[in-house]
Amino acid sequence: MEHTKKFVLVPEERLRQFAEIHLTDLDKEMHKILRKPNLSDQEKATLYTQILQKYTNFPLPTQNITEPIHEVKSEDFNTNEKKEFDRMNSSDEIRINIENEILNQMPLKRRYQAEKIMELLQQNSASLSWTNEKELMIKNKILPNTNIVDLVAFLLKDRKTEPNGLRNFIDILKEFDFPSQLIKNRYFKYETMYAKPATWIQY
Repeated sequence: MEHTKKFVLVPEERLRQFAEIHLTDLDKEMHKILRKPNLSDQEKATLYTQILQKYTNFPLPTQNITEPIHEVKSEDFNTNEKKEFDRMNSSDEIRINIENEILNQMPLKRRYQAEKIMELLQQNSASLSWTNEKELMIKNKILPNTNIVDLVAFLLKDRKTEPNGLRNFIDILKEFDFPSQLIKNRYFKYETMYAKPATWIQY
């Protein structure tokens, strides 16, 4: 007697959620490999293939191989790479927490402007960023005793006392043609920004 196949009906919504979760995990792992500076292109290709095989049923190619692929030992990957992945995960998590802290500190009527400010900062992250301790970092130089949360909050809340590093913060924002209309602190003079309004932002 031939064996019969059994099928299980799965709700479409559950199947879609399962696929989305695995796709998100796949994207994260591939992104981490791309950001690994100490891996050669050949090693990255090997890791890519291993990860694809993990999330799919694609077999590894066995024909038309002209060069031997350097095998990455699982124990090496599970120690050195795992430490680096964990460090990157931790750093990304801290960055997201800081961004959420900035947004959560804003009143609802200023949340839209806060999101636009964060978008601009992210677009110019090569010149302006912050450390895991929230200290402002301009062109890879850390400004001690500063706080990115306080600096962004000063732009959107009615505060008279200037936070540490405000002038440096403003100077770098000018280089980005930061739209002065995003500043809602009535005690801070708009004209000090010398910026043109941005037509793509609703105020």
